[in-house]
Amino acid sequence: MKTLLLKRKWEFIIYMIASCFFIVSDLLIMGLSGYIMDALEQGSMELFMTRIGYGVIIVLIGAGLYLSSRFLRIGYMRKVLLDIRAEAFGTVLKMSPKQFGKVSKENYVSRLTNDVNLIEEKFFISLLNLISGFGMYIIGLIIISCYEPVLAGGLFLVSMICYGVCTLFLKRTQKLQEAVSEGNEALTLNMSNTFNGLEIIKLGNMEDKFLEKNKKEISRAEARKQAFNNYSEIQQNVLIFVGYFVMAGVIFYLGGKIGGGLGFGIAVFLFQLSTQIIFRVMDSLPLVNVMRSSIKIYEKLTCLEVSQEETKSNAFRFDRTIELKDVCFGYEGRKLLDHTNMTLEKGKKYLIKGASGAGKSTLLHLLQMLNEDYTGSIKVDGIDYRTIDERSFNEKVAVIDQDIFLFEDTIRNNINLYRETDETFMQEAIKGAGLESLIAELEKGLETPLLENGKNLSGGQRQRIAIARAIVKDAEILFIDEGTASLNEALGREIEKVFLNLPQTVIAISHRYYEGISEGYDYVLELQAGRLNQYDAKDYFEGVSVC
Repeated sequence: MKTLLLKRKWEFIIYMIASCFFIVSDLLIMGLSGYIMDALEQGSMELFMTRIGYGVIIVLIGAGLYLSSRFLRIGYMRKVLLDIRAEAFGTVLKMSPKQFGKVSKENYVSRLTNDVNLIEEKFFISLLNLISGFGMYIIGLIIISCYEPVLAGGLFLVSMICYGVCTLFLKRTQKLQEAVSEGNEALTLNMSNTFNGLEIIKLGNMEDKFLEKNKKEISRAEARKQAFNNYSEIQQNVLIFVGYFVMAGVIFYLGGKIGGGLGFGIAVFLFQLSTQIIFRVMDSLPLVNVMRSSIKIYEKLTCLEVSQEETKSNAFRFDRTIELKDVCFGYEGRKLLDHTNMTLEKGKKYLIKGASGAGKSTLLHLLQMLNEDYTGSIKVDGIDYRTIDERSFNEKVAVIDQDIFLFEDTIRNNINLYRETDETFMQEAIKGAGLESLIAELEKGLETPLLENGKNLSGGQRQRIAIARAIVKDAEILFIDEGTASLNEALGREIEKVFLNLPQTVIAISHRYYEGISEGYDYVLELQAGRLNQYDAKDYFEGVSVC
């Protein structure tokens, strides 16, 4: 956080100066009070009215200082918050798919919205009050020491004792603020699940049940916020309670000094200044804990574990084969892959078959480098998978799932994924994916905007865009997980033909059999009870009837 604040050093200095404008305003008002009391002590109405006139001017100056302070601070604060959002977003984008998948995507949304808002609310407001509070503390002690050094020394000693008390609250404050962040994440996740499943909820007439569930989640989140706010209030009230005792002592001390010759106006000024010092310190010290807990939230946002293992130094190259040797994988005591051995050849087409739960997706995920919790070895052209840089791997592969994700953007940007693409190459991808007729029918062609997740396209059109995406990327391997499962028979056959006509190595999972087309795969990999058997596709499908 320190590095981020000092990124714009001069703007931060201006922010600090602007935060101190309140000190100038408060000192002017306290000085005026002393002068007015001095005029009353002298019994001069003319002097009293003159100083009241000064008061009007000082109030106007104070208003000007407040507006100037806000204007000078707000721009810097917004820039820092933008940096935090960008840094947090960048941290998430750098994560590998398996790291990203450790928590729900709604958790990341909550962090990028609620947690940043929490930093804005808690950190910057606390920073403002801390700067003005300690600025007043230092300036006030200097002024008081010029008049009454003993009083200044006593106030300094009390402030140090209060700081020691405040540190006792730190750990609990951090835990409570982290709990607020977790509560926001849980609430965001619950609301997202409700909205995503709204159709199912309505079909099941479960609106009341889910409303109650959301109410409970909201109550938990608000209870955590209340617990944090209450604990912060306890800190402040403990310190304020101490402050009242200190002020009683200041009154007693200054009362004695008035009897010894100290002017009444000066005594009033010193009393007000002492009050400001003590209560600013009492208000500011808990803010130190709030700021530290906010920094913890910032670290949670920007210091998410991003694996950059030094061993992953090899670039992905696939010129010949991918070999699995004695690969074992399972969970909860169940083996999905048991000493699996196979060799995948470049340019060949492989179809993975097996019963539900046999481990088809698991095998695909291992080949996609999404999981390393296996024993045995997976090598590409003799290079161990575990030593391959994920970024270089992702550059050379493409994935088509049953549910294709499309951005609310043009068809062009959904195909090239915001990268510059040669127009000839783009047209080849459109032709290879069978999108020619769709593009020709659309008035804006490739520049046609898509609705949320491509709602203005059919399932087949969405799949074809995903295929064009893979072609434009010039991927060497295409992983397909039930790529035609959501399509009708006719569309499924057409898309399957496209898959098999691609020059890339294709590794696909499909529970469907398309007579006369599925035989176009080179091999079928069948999983049964953890064992993998490889068959020539034509031999495997011989005699299979259409369901």
